[in-house]
Amino acid sequence: MWFLYSISSAFAETVKDILSKKYLKNIDEYSLAAAFHVWTLLFSIPLLVRFGIPVLKTEFWIGSFLFLFITPTWTILYAKAIKGAELSKVLPIMALNPVMTALLTFVVGGDQLTFYDWAGILFICFGMYSMYIKVKDKNSLSLKSFFQPIQSIWESNGSKAMFGVALLWSIGAHVSKLRVDGSSPVFSTFTGGLIGVSTTWIIALYMRKKGLFQSFRTHYIGLFGVGLFYYLATLLSSIALSVGNAAFVFSVKRSSILFGSLYGFLRLKESFSLAKLIGLVFLTLGIVMLAML
Repeated sequence: MWFLYSISSAFAETVKDILSKKYLKNIDEYSLAAAFHVWTLLFSIPLLVRFGIPVLKTEFWIGSFLFLFITPTWTILYAKAIKGAELSKVLPIMALNPVMTALLTFVVGGDQLTFYDWAGILFICFGMYSMYIKVKDKNSLSLKSFFQPIQSIWESNGSKAMFGVALLWSIGAHVSKLRVDGSSPVFSTFTGGLIGVSTTWIIALYMRKKGLFQSFRTHYIGLFGVGLFYYLATLLSSIALSVGNAAFVFSVKRSSILFGSLYGFLRLKESFSLAKLIGLVFLTLGIVMLAML
């Protein structure tokens, strides 16, 4: 059951990214980050009224306290990474996120992973990494171009920032699991939006000053659509966390690049490089392996 919710979350994440590229090309990342959390908060209210506030356990309060620091930190680092380096150099680093999440399982004391668990997660990581790589010749792939994003971690501040984002997202996966186990998927999503608004909104106001509200007025239709699918992705992953392992759930969710690539190939007639084709194969194998567990 966790797989169905997680893969649905990945699909919603893909739609969010597609809408962002289509309607929000000219909006800054601070306004966009604030909008994600605003709409998550607003969309959560009807379900919260319907299901009510659950009994809140200690795990929820611990997770929420940690979330107060994780959310604004990764938001700032992500903005710095995107602005400070080429996307082809920083995005492949996000492929480290699933394996970091799995490694943290040993620290948090969750379900221990088997050989087949690790194989599925590593296949997804390798597939994500390959699909993010930008090569000059789409029909070839050299070792130098393959490992260049990893080497850039120690050379570029933008790459270091993205490595920090990957690590924080891995910690955040287990923190999210804590919050869901200590409350409910609906309440966890609602309070996640509340924490996000109270932290990223302050950052956005500081960085954008008077321009923040202008961005909302100008792009309100696009922000509505993007916010809706961001909310759905968050809610579905929270439901998946209530019944599944954090490493599995977020490995599948991060594979949203698969849907994005297929959309680009089928709808936009984009060509597939050799690296992307190899990544597609490994990513699909990894998802199938985790789905069969």
